[in-house]
Amino acid sequence: MKNLVVIVIMSSIFGTMAAQNVSNIRVQQSDEQLIVMYDLDTMADIEAHVSFDGGVTYIGPLQHVFGAVGKDVSPGKDKVLLWNVLRELGAVDNPNTVMKIVATTEPATAPPIEMVFVQGGTFTMGSPRNGNKRKVTLDSYHIGKYPVTQAQWESVMGSNSNPSHFKGANLPVERVSWHDVQEFIRKLNALTGMNYRLPSEAEWEYAARGGKRSKGYIYSGSNNIDDVGWYWRNSNSTQPVGTKVPNGLEIYDMSGNVWEWCSGMQGSYHVIRGGSWNDDIEFCRVTSRENRNYSGSRGDLIGFRLALCSE
Repeated sequence: MKNLVVIVIMSSIFGTMAAQNVSNIRVQQSDEQLIVMYDLDTMADIEAHVSFDGGVTYIGPLQHVFGAVGKDVSPGKDKVLLWNVLRELGAVDNPNTVMKIVATTEPATAPPIEMVFVQGGTFTMGSPRNGNKRKVTLDSYHIGKYPVTQAQWESVMGSNSNPSHFKGANLPVERVSWHDVQEFIRKLNALTGMNYRLPSEAEWEYAARGGKRSKGYIYSGSNNIDDVGWYWRNSNSTQPVGTKVPNGLEIYDMSGNVWEWCSGMQGSYHVIRGGSWNDDIEFCRVTSRENRNYSGSRGDLIGFRLALCSE
């Protein structure tokens, strides 16, 4: 069901009544127009209706309304709706006239997110190439089978929220900053009651290697990058998730397609892993890593996948 948010404006006193995601309503009359200003918390479809019997019955939606009205009105402060009363109805001199504005919002729904169980264990993280080789022990956890897609992003953040350069429901969402991802996770957890998060760098690499099923491949699932990943020689954009061969844990796209944010930091730097569609094969190795010194960094090379504790 849709949520209906109703604002009622009585022309005789210009009083207002708001509910749910509409607030701070102000009304004034200017010549033949009625000017309504309001704040909108979430995207909504806006319609206006009018009653001449004190709100018992309504006519509408009104046609001669302009501004912040119609489909997919974006959230924000000081939204302005103009109603040309004379053009719509001619002169109105009725103390029982009531104008009703209806904001219709589709409630956000939790997207289906496939998670893969990763049994904990000890592994050698990094490589001599990056000077960061060390033993790491991890508890069991879950990690996303795929990078988060644009359809999943929109189901949580809204249909007009997709920041990606390359558009497609099953393409990985990109041009998301580390902070953008935290807001997505906050909203997703509120919808689901779960505790989704970004994987740590160690969790990401352990899963990319195949966990306890690791065969020591250079890339995530193969020594041949073309089997498992999208990179600069076989792609000129992001590609639908899950279209290459998975690794030993049945996890896809951990080499190439998009770099993926991790939860932790190295000093003042946020870490991204996995390489992208625009990178050379060296960057798609399971041990490769890059840093971003600004958590607001966005680009069409960077996306993310989710993790969950096993409990």
